[in-house]
Amino acid sequence: LIEQLKKIDAAQGVHTRNVGNYSTALDGLKGRMTGIVAGFAAFGAAFAFLKKGWDSFLEAEHNAKQLGFAIKNVGGEGEVAFRSLLEQSEELQKKGIFSDDAIQKAQTQLANYGLSSEAIKELIPRIADMAAATGKDLGEATDIAIKGINGQTKGLKMLGIDYKATG
Repeated sequence: LIEQLKKIDAAQGVHTRNVGNYSTALDGLKGRMTGIVAGFAAFGAAFAFLKKGWDSFLEAEHNAKQLGFAIKNVGGEGEVAFRSLLEQSEELQKKGIFSDDAIQKAQTQLANYGLSSEAIKELIPRIADMAAATGKDLGEATDIAIKGINGQTKGLKMLGIDYKATG
């Protein structure tokens, strides 16, 4: 009986001594919470990265669809013309400073204006060079080129291009 009482007393003493030891328990909790917060932060960063990539993909798809619509419905051309412009945008992206999305937007501007895919393929590299040389974005440079085609050559003269009507 005495041995049993000693065991109960010893066990109760251990529990009694640990009742006031909150700092050890809180340190463990703090470490776990830090890990959880770090996990959420990493997940948030990964989610933001994936969302940005997804948004870029959607924008690229939108630009390609707009170009396809303009070439097929405004210009009356087919899939072959559309694909050749997509290939051009990919090639020019590799060679220059503009993204294929920006190039496709400029191609769409010209297609909506009524130019054929062949005319667009001829003009886009020149417009990209002009934009790069003047520090303008491709959309602005395309607007200037369209104004030049319309006979409003003031914008072209500002860029050092002297246009003279030949016909």
